[in-house]
Amino acid sequence: METLELTSTLGIHACNIGVPLLVEVMRELGGYESHLAGKNGREEEREKLKEEFTKKRGYWHEFWEDFLRLDPEFFGAYLEFSTVPWVKGKKEGEGGRGGVLEPKVCELLVCGDLRVCLLKVIGQGVDLLCV
Repeated sequence: METLELTSTLGIHACNIGVPLLVEVMRELGGYESHLAGKNGREEEREKLKEEFTKKRGYWHEFWEDFLRLDPEFFGAYLEFSTVPWVKGKKEGEGGRGGVLEPKVCELLVCGDLRVCLLKVIGQGVDLLCV
């Protein structure tokens, strides 16, 4: 079940390429700062989301910053959805993680799934994985 839960989050990886491009275009057109101006006053909310993500997933990477700045609601929804394999079966405040798979196995599955998705996107197919 955890494998399916992990695989269901793969669509976000397209955003790892798309969001930086979106931010670049928004900056060129002058819309980035004005968009963020509507999100002012939410620094505390963003910091809590960042802390929660780091606690549940065990890491933070700078590419999440623009997701979080542009749309805290989207990021919060993704946080709840994507962390299920890491936290299921745990009670609030409980240490460690729930589920059957160790965190490093979860990350390995995500990396493998990502590689398959990227190969499909660039049109070379999954057969390259067998080489």
